[in-house]
Amino acid sequence: MVSAMGSALRGYSVTTEAAAAATEQKKVPAVLVEGLVKSYSFGRIKALDGVNLQVDEGDIFALIGPNGAGKTTLMGCMLALLRVNKGRVKIFGKPADHIDVRRVTGFLPERPSFESWMNAKEFLQFHQMLAGRSADETAAEDIKQALEAVELETVSKRQISKYSRGMLQRLGLAQVMVGKPKICFLDEPTSGMDPPGMEMVRTLLTQFRKQGVTVIVNSHHLDEIERACTRFAFIRKGKIMTQESISNVASKMMIACWAGGVAPEAAILNAALNECGGTLADLNDEHAKIMLNDRQDASKVIETLVKNQISIEEIFFDRRGLSELFKVEVSDERRSDDSKNSPTGSTPGSTQDLPPGQTPDSNSGAN
Repeated sequence: MVSAMGSALRGYSVTTEAAAAATEQKKVPAVLVEGLVKSYSFGRIKALDGVNLQVDEGDIFALIGPNGAGKTTLMGCMLALLRVNKGRVKIFGKPADHIDVRRVTGFLPERPSFESWMNAKEFLQFHQMLAGRSADETAAEDIKQALEAVELETVSKRQISKYSRGMLQRLGLAQVMVGKPKICFLDEPTSGMDPPGMEMVRTLLTQFRKQGVTVIVNSHHLDEIERACTRFAFIRKGKIMTQESISNVASKMMIACWAGGVAPEAAILNAALNECGGTLADLNDEHAKIMLNDRQDASKVIETLVKNQISIEEIFFDRRGLSELFKVEVSDERRSDDSKNSPTGSTPGSTQDLPPGQTPDSNSGAN
């Protein structure tokens, strides 16, 4: 009897594993962007230039990059708020403008607008009604929990017109929460917030992750992103330059401390790094920060530096990889701009060819 039961359990285990593997294979990404192009000025300005992006279900995914890179434009295309010129966006396997996608999507714009004559509780009740939810005990409890999560419960009956910028951001987050979304798009959610507010947003992102909610967040606060997000994409001039996990980047920033406190010349160090694929992120009299293509390249970098008579006393890895990557990418962009032959030349994503008063960071452009 025991033997038969054991065999049955083993068979069940194998069957379950096979079923789980099959389910995993069939699992569609939360967001799939393929060959996305978005242009302005009759095609002369490409705010997005052939973007390919995949966000898996449950990811807390950050879009980072300098101003005018295309972050807000990409978010607008993923939300089907902007018409694309080429390519496609799918959310959970369906077109971004599908009604089923709308029902499970939450969105916080950088500057949300509100019915300012209402108080916070009335505002959330109003939007529950617009979403077709009845005003029952469950809906009331959802509002209560959302207000507590964003720390507005004590001012929930204050007129919204009297809220500060940071309080409005908190209310916008509460509005996202009461919609019970499967996927959220948050454009600069910490804008106008003080440090406690930023901590609250990080707590919310952690909560979303535990609940399996997919989040796409656009933010300039790289330290906050690195602490709360799982993956990211770096956007520059409408192109995805890097797309990987936060943990991978954190393991690729190598610190090389100079022996005797004697630093090599930047030109010599850059020439050596060019031999082994490393990128200089920062250099001072005590050490250099070097971004590796892969952590496994560390030994090759060390050998190359020694071969070029660059004396190293100590090597370790810096956890602040994301902010350093940002510096590397931005410095690469500046070097590229400086190397242009024509001082009047324009580049995709620049503001030179836009009509007066329009920038890529406007509602119809890139950010």
